[in-house]
Amino acid sequence: MPQIVYLLRHGEATSNIERVWSFKGGLTPVGIKQAKYWADYFKDKNLEVIYASTITRAFETAGIISKQIEVPIQKCDEIIEVNGGKFVERSVDIPEKRDYEFKLFESWQKGEWDRSYPKGESFNGVKNRLEKFMSILVTNGSILVVSHQLTMMVFMRSFCVNHPEDINEYLLSCAGVAKLERTGNNKFKILELNVKPQIS
Repeated sequence: MPQIVYLLRHGEATSNIERVWSFKGGLTPVGIKQAKYWADYFKDKNLEVIYASTITRAFETAGIISKQIEVPIQKCDEIIEVNGGKFVERSVDIPEKRDYEFKLFESWQKGEWDRSYPKGESFNGVKNRLEKFMSILVTNGSILVVSHQLTMMVFMRSFCVNHPEDINEYLLSCAGVAKLERTGNNKFKILELNVKPQIS
């Protein structure tokens, strides 16, 4: 039976509410509720392991799920968020960042993967660390990866055979899930994309 890999973006964090690109801050009450929703969802999915980014908001999300379903967590620096360079610890809404990112995503979509955030990471830089991450992934049984929006975008663009052409189509919402099926060595197929928690 093909392996199923779930990519989960962390639950809503304080940085999302503050509209700041940050490596700091934990989950909000809504983010905790979102994580609990997914914990309930994953309890009958027979997960082998949960891989989690070492950034607090992702590790907290994974921790809530792990505690409820009693599946171990493996912390991984390789799946932390993309380094936005000069835009880190600044508002995500500043025009300079918006304009730069629009052009950067256009470049990445054309395959210009060495283009990077100013003093930050390129697509290829992120892909390289994701390839290291792939080397430690178990290949049997279902697994959950709790990471970040841009990192998982690079993952799907790099390793999914049926990725959408438009990069923006696979930017996961907070607590959004992509369900993948392994089709080969470092190759996956997207089965479901950006499934959101059903909470009120």
